[in-house]
Amino acid sequence: MKTTKVNKDNLLLTLHENRKKHSKDYREARTVWEAKVKDRIAFVLKEVNGGIFKHAKSPLQHLPEPENFLDSYDTAIERLNWEEDATVELDETEFQQYVQNNWSWNHRFVANTSSYLAS
Repeated sequence: MKTTKVNKDNLLLTLHENRKKHSKDYREARTVWEAKVKDRIAFVLKEVNGGIFKHAKSPLQHLPEPENFLDSYDTAIERLNWEEDATVELDETEFQQYVQNNWSWNHRFVANTSSYLAS
């Protein structure tokens, strides 16, 4: 099977749901990340003010900033909004991204945000 025909409205609904989940996960991870950054900065300032600063490396090196990939969803949604047909043909990659929510950046996003998200 080279392509899969799908109903455009159902696909748009799925993309909007996937986008909403990504946005929620990003916001939650970002909130936790910001709190951890503030804690690290406060700790370093306390060490500096106490004259015991010993960190040669950045105190934030193990706190990767969460990435936001909402533009991937927005582009897919906009493309579908411009589609005039009621059905759309998706290749395997598009099906994985749009329907299964498995984008090329997905592993990086999960690895980056998993430590910030509650299970």
